[in-house]
Amino acid sequence: LRYIVENAPKTKEWKGLKEFCEKFLESHLEKRVHELLKTVKLEKVQVTIRHSQSISDLVKEAKLDYANSDISDRNFKEDKQKDEKAEATLIHIGQVATAEEAEAVIKHLKLCSGKVKGLVSLSIDHPNKQREFPIVEVGSDWRYPNGYRYVAYLNGWNDRRELNLDWRGYGWGDDCRFLAFSEV
Repeated sequence: LRYIVENAPKTKEWKGLKEFCEKFLESHLEKRVHELLKTVKLEKVQVTIRHSQSISDLVKEAKLDYANSDISDRNFKEDKQKDEKAEATLIHIGQVATAEEAEAVIKHLKLCSGKVKGLVSLSIDHPNKQREFPIVEVGSDWRYPNGYRYVAYLNGWNDRRELNLDWRGYGWGDDCRFLAFSEV
């Protein structure tokens, strides 16, 4: 259904099917979000979002053991602005959820999805957090040459810390946290 919505020709013949698919998906997402909200837990942490730095510089400052080289300013466009102190919310849904479902939960909570600079800034300010659980940003994505869209996430174990990419449509595990910030 999602494929039809995104790729169907913009002709009169396809219009009815496309509208049906859109309505069905919206209805399904609303029901799913209602179920997901029953298990949501929130954790707040203070973060200095380093908007003034490039993503490459932030990755170096984070001193990660591994960083996917595709997580760069070239692939993730974020404007340089003044740094800001912010309260980050780590949303634990407690169930497998797609990026789209996580975005809908974040929106329902009246928060904004985190982006790459916020994610890497979190890793700098709270380097051990990603060893506790994977942390995913769904506020920005990159279209890989294979056509799929990818989002960045932090993970770690033992003494390793990593910044990587995974497919946006992936069902993120029930241990993941989704990064969000208060609406500005």
